[in-house]
Amino acid sequence: MPDHPQKQAISICETVTDPSGDQVGFAFEYDDGSRAGVQCAAVRLPDIVNSLIDLGATAARQRALAGGSGGAIHVIPRQAVSVGASQGFGHSTVVFSATTAEGPPIHLALTPDLVQAAIQALEKALSEPPPSAASVMN
Repeated sequence: MPDHPQKQAISICETVTDPSGDQVGFAFEYDDGSRAGVQCAAVRLPDIVNSLIDLGATAARQRALAGGSGGAIHVIPRQAVSVGASQGFGHSTVVFSATTAEGPPIHLALTPDLVQAAIQALEKALSEPPPSAASVMN
């Protein structure tokens, strides 16, 4: 990161897809009103978006460790709208997929042991009462 002040990106202000759907473009809007465009192959976009989500989660963990967020990690999960599963390559994994309201679908390749652990974790979460608004804010 440079030591000199930089303008801050505040939003993605425009998007475009070529007629074939092979290329996409978008523009960042900065706090000074300027814009800068980015282009990439459409097939690379899910990886880029996931990298940005991972970066946000890393920054949240660092803030929590530094005491900047009261110890809570503030990451907004993407809302799933449908889920599915299929056998992975060689039948040694199960691929869990979730289509999301925003962003690319999420795909996780899980070993049978991780599938069982996920089922147990989901069952446990469903059996617990939901957190109160007060506990989420603390």
